[in-house]
Amino acid sequence: MEYSGKILCATHEELTAVMTEQNVKNLRHRGQLQQIRRACPGYPALFAVDSLPEKYKKQVLAMYPMPDKEIQSNFTILPDCEAVRFFDTFVLDDGRHLPEDKRTELVANAEILNAFGKVLEKSDKANTSCGQKTINRTDFWKRAAAYLQTLSEKNSLPRNARELQRKFNAYCKEGYSALVGKRWGLTNAAKVKDVQESALIELLKVPNCWNNVQIVNNYNMLAELNGWKPISDGTVANWRKKHALITDAAQHGTNHFFNTKAMIVKRSRPTAPFLMWSLDGWDCELRFQDTKNGRTTYYDRLVVEIVLDPVNDYIIGYAIGFKENAELITAALKNALLHSQQLFGTMHKTNQIQSDHFAMSAMKAVYAAVADKVTPARVGNAKSKPIERFFGYLNRTYCQMCTNWAGFGITTNPDKQPNSEWHDKNKHELPDLNGVTAQITAMIETDRRKKQAEFVDKYADLQDDRKLEMSRADFLYYFGETTGHTNRLASTGLMPTILGQKRVYDCFNIKFRELAFTDWTVKYDPDDLSTVLAVNPDGTQSFLLEEKYVQPMALADRKEGDAEELQRVRDFNQNLQDYVMDTLAAHADKTAKIVRLPERTPNPYDVLRRMLLTDSTGDHKTNKKRAALKAASPDPPPNPDYDMF
Repeated sequence: MEYSGKILCATHEELTAVMTEQNVKNLRHRGQLQQIRRACPGYPALFAVDSLPEKYKKQVLAMYPMPDKEIQSNFTILPDCEAVRFFDTFVLDDGRHLPEDKRTELVANAEILNAFGKVLEKSDKANTSCGQKTINRTDFWKRAAAYLQTLSEKNSLPRNARELQRKFNAYCKEGYSALVGKRWGLTNAAKVKDVQESALIELLKVPNCWNNVQIVNNYNMLAELNGWKPISDGTVANWRKKHALITDAAQHGTNHFFNTKAMIVKRSRPTAPFLMWSLDGWDCELRFQDTKNGRTTYYDRLVVEIVLDPVNDYIIGYAIGFKENAELITAALKNALLHSQQLFGTMHKTNQIQSDHFAMSAMKAVYAAVADKVTPARVGNAKSKPIERFFGYLNRTYCQMCTNWAGFGITTNPDKQPNSEWHDKNKHELPDLNGVTAQITAMIETDRRKKQAEFVDKYADLQDDRKLEMSRADFLYYFGETTGHTNRLASTGLMPTILGQKRVYDCFNIKFRELAFTDWTVKYDPDDLSTVLAVNPDGTQSFLLEEKYVQPMALADRKEGDAEELQRVRDFNQNLQDYVMDTLAAHADKTAKIVRLPERTPNPYDVLRRMLLTDSTGDHKTNKKRAALKAASPDPPPNPDYDMF
């Protein structure tokens, strides 16, 4: 059956399947059968189905139950939830899932075949109940294939009647999997299998980064020798995408693999200052001109070592130099400690330092002194360091605004780099070393001013147990400069020559005086010479020394604080004397039963001529003279009688 306009029609052949040819003629003659189209070569005659008597109409529709918008009971597409679940969870041979649009298409295929199956089932049931033969399957599928053209549902069912019938029979036998097709699995008569796949992967991972045509040429040579099917560059392109994960590391290196393929950890900023510092060196993108041996260059750049507090990307410390080394890193950390003292009154260490592995052996002790924990980033893992992104911010925000800007990194699009021709013509306008140093310093100080208020406000969020202060002694030990020579303690104190001037330092620690024989190395901070650190040669002893307080000779010159400082010295000397006497007494007690010294009459003159000892009247000289006269006519000395055991 087919439509002629909006009229459902049956052919003469279809009518004679349910009635005799004479019946057809009689119905036409009595006006009970309307002819819509006359027969002509290639086109059979058509008769309106609705004009048939009800008896024959039912038989025709039962014999040829074609879907029709006016007969919804014969053909209804119903949702198939089970098909949706099946295709959503279906996994291909290579581990992939079906694309979303393909899943929608296959579900529609299943629902349409279900509807066709219902029509056949209803038709067979009706014919059987009437004692008629079942519908002709070949004819049914011819008309079903034709009807697919009128359906609005997106489907991929075959339009050929025989193929459609074969698809329906396979669907009834195998279920939903029969609709997928072999083209979605690895069973698709692939030209690359097993050993061929391994050979292609070996060519894809060549570190020379061959293009698709080069790989095709090499692969097809192997294919000719081994009897494989040749491939095209399109096949290589598909396999390159498919195996990009396993070939990337071999082609581009491990660092590229971890930065582009491996999983990246997402982290949040620290909640308060001094919880973490991130530091690294940066070749500042500001050029300067430098003249050496009569030759001027215009491409030189300085290195800036920056210590960043990621709480709000605040530059807590920095140092400028010609190359990154342990000395430059140490200078940047020193600047960070001093800047923390400027902001908060005391030097603050950090709870954690994140650095790279550069100069790690030389910096290990300094890192340990400045931070509670040191967590170097994995080699090549630039994404894990917040300071790497910060360098880009400095370059775009400040350096790019300057006429001596050197550009972005070498991997950047050349169209985004500065005009090299213009820069070459104006190279004589470049600043010198002092000028570019001032530029960098101004850039950093400007960025500090922008963020300093927020940084100071966030300090209130730093818990007390996370406030790690650095002592003055530790600061001088790790960051102090040395005089280049050693000094010994004299009666007036330790007298090093610092910055061309002799200074006097002393220490209110009795232990320091016990080591008066030591050659001390003096470490100092040129910005604050009020205290220095004395360190012995092997670093096992160190003392923080104060600059000697100068007392006025004349009482009239005394000022506030002089009396307190004088009393400090007197108290120390008294403690020193007590320490000496107590120590001697302790040793005497320990040896009283071991060493027995000879008894002798002491000679007062021996004592008085060496020591200034006064009597109760404050007289010393008279007693000294009397003792001298008595010593001139001494009594006979006692017999030496002592044992040591």
